[in-house]
This record gives sequence, C-alpha cells and structure tokens, in this order.
Amino acid sequence: MRPPLILGFAIASLALHGCNSKMNLYKEHKIEIISQQKQPTGAIEVVFKPPLESMYYCAGANLKEEASITRVSLIRCSINEKCETDSPALDTSEGKSKIEIKSNSGHLIFVFEDGEKMLQEPAKSKP
Repeated sequence: MRPPLILGFAIASLALHGCNSKMNLYKEHKIEIISQQKQPTGAIEVVFKPPLESMYYCAGANLKEEASITRVSLIRCSINEKCETDSPALDTSEGKSKIEIKSNSGHLIFVFEDGEKMLQEPAKSKP
C-alpha cells in the first residue's frame, strides 16, 4: 500500500514544482523598450532589451485587459523552468526580444516589480 502513496506524493510534488506559482517581474530600470509598432493584423509588436543574465531569461509577457488599457508584465524565468505566458518572447538580435500583443485597447502599461510605465500610442506599420 505504501508505494502508491509515495508515488502519488512524488507526482503531486513534481506537478506543483513545474507550476511556477509566483512569476517574477523585472525592475523598470532593467528593461529598455526599443520600439512598438501596430501590425496590419491589429496586434502591437513591442521590441525590448532585457538584461543579459546567466540564470534567468525573459519568457514573454502576461497580459491583463482593463477598460481601455492593457497591462503587460514581462516575466523573468529561471533557466531551470519553463514559464507559460500569454505572449511568448522571441529573440531577435543583439540581445533584443519581441512580443506580440493582441489587444483591443491602444494603451499599454508595462507592469514592473517596482512600478508601472505607460507607453505612447504605437506607430502604425509601414505597408
């Protein structure tokens, strides 16, 4: 009877460990927003530069729609974990990353560990 009980605890423990219950955010001064551009699809592409770290990476962004704004939280994830996000980050070049935000609002507020920053209306993409 004991092995199934121990096996059950082991599986539950692994499941909880993989489920990152507290996702870390970046501090505002650690992220440089390079550009934001509205795509023909209506999505907003944001290019940013996260810090170069050996033990963490930017997994992407979690989004929260509120009235006429979208709150964007860039997720700092341990290299030993896989963090699920609403908008996964794609590496571009020179240490830059980009995310695509499908939003009905035109206003983006980036949420950081130590505050918030509202971005201006994005430029429209060139045809």
